[in-house]
Formats: sequence, C-alpha cells, structure tokens
Amino acid sequence: MSMDRLARWLNLPETERVLDLLARRIAEGVMAGLEKSGLMAKLVEQIDKAQAAAQPAKPAEPPKLPPIPLKPEVALSLLKEQAAKRETALLRKPGARRTFVKPTVTYRVDPRKSAEASPGPSLAAPAPGISGPAVSFSGLTMGAGYPLPPPPPRPAMAKKEGTRAVFALLYEEKGRKILFGFINQVRFGRSDLVERVNQFYKDLPGVPLSEEDLMRAIHYHKLIDVLYKREEEIICRHLRKEKGSLVKTAQRLKMTPEKLNDRIQELKIEERVAAIRQEFCEQIIEQMDLRQKLDLALTKSKYLADLNIEQQVDSAIREELKDRLAQYLSMNEQERQQAVCQEFGLSEDLYHRLARRFGLEDCQDGGEQVPAQNAP
Repeated sequence: MSMDRLARWLNLPETERVLDLLARRIAEGVMAGLEKSGLMAKLVEQIDKAQAAAQPAKPAEPPKLPPIPLKPEVALSLLKEQAAKRETALLRKPGARRTFVKPTVTYRVDPRKSAEASPGPSLAAPAPGISGPAVSFSGLTMGAGYPLPPPPPRPAMAKKEGTRAVFALLYEEKGRKILFGFINQVRFGRSDLVERVNQFYKDLPGVPLSEEDLMRAIHYHKLIDVLYKREEEIICRHLRKEKGSLVKTAQRLKMTPEKLNDRIQELKIEERVAAIRQEFCEQIIEQMDLRQKLDLALTKSKYLADLNIEQQVDSAIREELKDRLAQYLSMNEQERQQAVCQEFGLSEDLYHRLARRFGLEDCQDGGEQVPAQNAP
C-alpha cells in the first residue's frame, strides 16, 4: 500500500471507529493474559501491602496476667501486718541525729589496749608507706555519742538588682512609675511617702532614704506638681475633718503646726485654707445658739483660739447673757446656780467655770451688775 492510499484511508470517516475497536480488543487481550498468568493478583497484593504499611500500626495490648488466688486468711494477715507497721512508725521516737564517738584517752595513747578492752575498731595491717597500725572503723560501736554541729546555713540568694544602689533604680523609668504610684497612694504627707518607698526598697543598699533624697528624685522625674496637688488635697480634706483647726490637722499629718504652715506656704494654698477656716468661723458665730457657744467656750477654748475667734465668741456670749441672766440676779447663789445649770445643761464644774470666766461670782442678790468684760 502506498503512502497516498494510506493517507486517504485514514481520512475516511470509518477509520476512527475501526481504530477505537482495535484498541479495545488489544486492552482486553492484555488484561486476560495478566489474569491467566497470575500477575494481576500479585500486583493487587503488593498495592494492599503498601497501603497497610502507610497506615500507623495499632499498639499491641499488653497480655493480661491471670489473677493470683489469695485466701481470706492470708489477706487478713497482710492487712494486720501493715497496720502494725503504721502503729510502730507513729510510736517510734524521732531518729537520732548524726553522731560521732569521742575517742578516749586510752585510745589516743595506745589503740591496741583500747581494742583489747572493748570491741571497738579492729586493727589491720599497716598501709604501705605509712608507719604504725592502720585502723579500720568498720567495727566501731556507738558509745556515748556527741551530736555533730548543725550544717552551716545556706547563703541567702541575692535579690535581683540587689547589688545596685537604690538611687540608681529611682532615677530609671521604672523608678518614675513607682514614685508616681506611691504619690497617688499617700494619705498623710511626705513622711508617709518616704515610709512607703523605704518599705518597697528595704533589701537594697542605700536604704533608708531621707525626704531630701526622695525630693531630688521627684524633681528629676518632674513629678513635683503631682506631689503638690496630692498634698493640697490631703491638707484640705483633713482640715475640713478637723473643722478648720490647724493644730489638729498637723497632728493628723504627723507634723508640727509650724511645719504645716511652712507646707501651706510652699504649696501656695493660703487662700484656700483661709476660706475653709472662715467657713467654720462664720458657722460658729452666726449659726450657733447661746447653749452651743457656751459649750465651745467652756470645753473647747483651745479650738476657738486656734480659729482666732475666742474674743468674738466671748463678746457674743456676754451680750446674750445680759438679758438671760437678768431674771436670776434676785435669787441667792444656790438657786441661781440650779436655774442656770438647768437652762444651759451645765454641770457644777462647768457652772463655776462660767462664773469665773464671765464674772457671775461678783453678782450679789438684788445687784445690777452684769458679766465683766475683762474676766480672766
């Protein structure tokens, strides 16, 4: 067949169908030959083995041991033995400490005599190169023992950053955060702040810190405004609690009144402090009645002197006493005392104090004297 005829035959429409049929027949013949020869079964077996090897193998279960037959009598005896061991362990005395035997004078002079006298250390042949008998302490018996000295204490573990001075830590950024936190926790002033910082750095060299050291660090971190604001709040709060008394406020803040005045001037809060004190002064002079003013004048004169209104309160009391005591001038001393004590709720001691301070002792029966203006 020439090439031209072959090309024409391949271009026929039935040629594709013939080739497809031919390929199918060849494939069927090959598969049939593989099955007859047994090669197909071997190929399938190898594929299954490869897939099984790829999967993880399951762990083999341990063999189960057969149960050991145990009679009830044996089990009961074992339980009793264990209970007896526990009881003896509880009743046993504490174990002896490590001891060593103090050698006697005879042993130090002549070890042979000591070995013959008592079963002690056994004598052995001298070691080569050493003169005298070699002593083996394997047979040494425990006699009157002496306790060994206790082991030395363990050296204290150095705290992290323990070799650095506290001043180096205060000037770091971490020290700024610590100071800022302690400033906001202060309750009584700078002494409280110094105490808190020293407690925090108690294990570091350089402690205790003074107030001057702490103020340098606060100025370095530019926290002085925060400290001033916190101190202003503390002073004003305690001043209101003590009703304007500077002496009581200083006691609360654990400082002297002079130091409190210096602190107020340093913080530049004189006007605010004066406004708080003036508020309580006006409350005493304008809002309190005669009975309340008498109670303050007779029992809390130091508080009025602290507010600088003692003379004003005394003048107001004298003005009101002119009309109130006029009705008692005609009475005798005992009747007048009972009437005044009943009206103002005074005890006998307070009445005598009132009489001495406001001049009631000079009033006679039927007299027209009024309380003295310059009573002591």
